[in-house]
Amino acid sequence: MDDTTVLVNREGRARQVLDRLDSLAQWSRMKFKPTKSRSLSLRKGELVDVRFAVGGQGIPTVADEPVKSLGRWYDRTLKDTKQGVEVMNTAKQGLEKINKTKIQGKFKVWIIQFMLIPKLLWPLTLYEIGVYTVERIEKMINRFTRKWLGLPPGLTTVALYSRSSKLKLPLKSVTEEFKAGKVRLQAMLRFSGDPNIERARIQVKSGRKWKAAWAFADAEERVRFKEVTGATQVGRHGLGFDPARVWWSSASDKQRRDLIVQEVHSQEEAARFQMAVQQGQQGQWTSWDDTLQRALSWDDMWQMSSFRLGFVIRAVYDQLPSSDNLAKWNKCADKKCGLCGGTQTLKHVLSACKQSLATGRYTWRHNQVLRVLIRLVDNIRTEGNTRRINSSVAPGNTSTETSTALATGLFDAAIDWELAADLDQWRKYPAIITTRGARPDIVLISETCRTVIAIELTVPFESNMSESHEFKLAKYEPLRDALHATGYTTHMFAVEVGARGFAGSSVYSLMKRLAVPARVRNKCLKEIAEAAERASYWIWLKRDVIEWKPSDEVSLTG
Repeated sequence: MDDTTVLVNREGRARQVLDRLDSLAQWSRMKFKPTKSRSLSLRKGELVDVRFAVGGQGIPTVADEPVKSLGRWYDRTLKDTKQGVEVMNTAKQGLEKINKTKIQGKFKVWIIQFMLIPKLLWPLTLYEIGVYTVERIEKMINRFTRKWLGLPPGLTTVALYSRSSKLKLPLKSVTEEFKAGKVRLQAMLRFSGDPNIERARIQVKSGRKWKAAWAFADAEERVRFKEVTGATQVGRHGLGFDPARVWWSSASDKQRRDLIVQEVHSQEEAARFQMAVQQGQQGQWTSWDDTLQRALSWDDMWQMSSFRLGFVIRAVYDQLPSSDNLAKWNKCADKKCGLCGGTQTLKHVLSACKQSLATGRYTWRHNQVLRVLIRLVDNIRTEGNTRRINSSVAPGNTSTETSTALATGLFDAAIDWELAADLDQWRKYPAIITTRGARPDIVLISETCRTVIAIELTVPFESNMSESHEFKLAKYEPLRDALHATGYTTHMFAVEVGARGFAGSSVYSLMKRLAVPARVRNKCLKEIAEAAERASYWIWLKRDVIEWKPSDEVSLTG
């Protein structure tokens, strides 16, 4: 250790300590460096000019030269106002340097998230900087982020940082991380192992607009109240689901600190969701109850072209330049669709244009998704048949012991499943289906257990998923009754994949009934959603092109 800090309450006592330290240093054949040392004298809270010396050399005061101690700068003002200005300048200079680099916008955003923001968070946490300054920094970052991702200036910040949005981006909010860092620091002081620090009740200062001590107290009360209410069922989990929970009464100091910080993040997310609900156009995703969340990772963003990435984000929040939106933005006066003459909205282009329906654009997109779904179902069927044959399960074996051991999915009932689909080389439907007129998109049949699995795919607009699901089930109800009358057990599935690339909960239910492993299931859901999103992106690019042929599909990668 080569640093020594002396804290005393009297000037004479300070000189005695310095003299004693100097004699000890000389005895050990060392010496102090007064030029690198600093002195700070306070009287009634005011800085006074008192000089000290060691080894016959004067020690400069903080008023003469600022000093950095334990990562923190001290000057004659003893305030952090200057540090707030320096952090703001650091953010400006960093954004300008990143903007000048000749790389793609998504790489610039990555630099912000993993290089610039961590560089800013340390001084923001260490110094007494108000949240107003942090919000100004975030506004600058948001402006450049939208620019580099090809997003409009009016896009809500919910689209960038929300964790509960239907499209989750891997971006961090500076303001949220600042608040979490301040509350974490307050929790460290509150649950300190030193009883003197714990009894002192030190409050971390963070300006007047938002106070860390108040946020800490509120988060602590919320965590305590959650223990009173007990475990509640949230999301898709059924009654009785109780993961490993850490309650306040039995938590260690570190666990309590983590619970409080986690609650701060939850409150920030709740505020963003409340903002989204109040937005009539950009908050429409809050009513998509039947769609699964799609989380984009950095790896996903690397593999997507910049234009396609911008399309995905803008489509979710209805910020694409359709004629209707351009009229709202005072960019044009004509709202008509270039194909059918109707009002050109995003919903009209992707799922409601009569001309697009007549020319087969929506059918082509449906087939793109269906092709992926057929391949996935066929792989599950083939792997299941092979696994059960290797397990020496005889066809028609319905013993209790075998059924209990293997019956985890619908395919486990037999090993002779045959697949037929309304696409390409799979159009060989069994006679019991063709004689009844109705043909689901995918049919799997086993004569051994006399079971039929029918899957009907729809690619609607996300807001119409519930209606599409009920319509398809009602449409094929007569076929189900007819098959049941002939002695076949029928499992009918109506699955939906949104036009903007969001798999419906019905797809998840299908994967569960087929006993697809979780790792494979997530991959399947991702591939199906991307197939619909790529096809819709191509339809959007061709929205005003009258002459369109299926050969225009070319490559949908990137």
